Amino acid sequence: LHDNSPCVVIGARSSLFLPYSRLGIVIVDEEHESSYKQYDPAPRYNARDTAIVLASMHGAKTLLGSATPAVETYYKALSGRYRLVELTERYEGARLPDIEIIDMLDEKKRGRSSGSPLSMRLLGLTRETIDHGRQAILFHNRRGFAPVVMCKQCAYVPKCQYCDVSLTYHRRQDEMVCHYCGATYKLPTICPSCKEPAIDVFGYGTERLEDIADGAFGDAKVLRMDLDTTRNKDGYDKIITD
Repeated sequence: LHDNSPCVVIGARSSLFLPYSRLGIVIVDEEHESSYKQYDPAPRYNARDTAIVLASMHGAKTLLGSATPAVETYYKALSGRYRLVELTERYEGARLPDIEIIDMLDEKKRGRSSGSPLSMRLLGLTRETIDHGRQAILFHNRRGFAPVVMCKQCAYVPKCQYCDVSLTYHRRQDEMVCHYCGATYKLPTICPSCKEPAIDVFGYGTERLEDIADGAFGDAKVLRMDLDTTRNKDGYDKIITD
């Protein structure tokens, strides 16, 4: 900018390579994230470390933010190479939620498995919440219906012809989707490798979790919020309002 008005740039890791003329501070949010490191294609770099170098070139400060910092970052902070600033309370004094960890392998051994990613404990607490007229949110980090498509006979896994990554099955559109480039493929009925009708889907995505929640809590309204259901600009607002 030619005047002295403030300017904030929010971007992905590649935004580090914009032609900056003057920087005051560079903030790397969730600095522990492995996705900051680009392996392929070239240039191969860690955006967190690149941000530190960029800021030093401009005489600017770097702020690495994280609730779970990377081991090397935390070590540098404790040893004095970085300054450590701690937030000891949440915004407006909000209380941290109680966290209860359920060992699903132990649940299965004890015969308490529900046959889904939802433990009997979670199902019970969710039911209790709904019965009290309240809402529950289930978080899951896999989009689509099933994250794994594989031949049960020869273990063949369909991959994207452009990205060479395994495909995710989306049942709503009845297609396999590459989550890198968005290319779609029909789910084969015959395995291209062994020619047997043994292609099946495994694992749980948000689509499948929505079906499970619908079956378990059919009397409650179940809405799914992911990239597939919020493609237009009003998607998030509509789901939250509903």
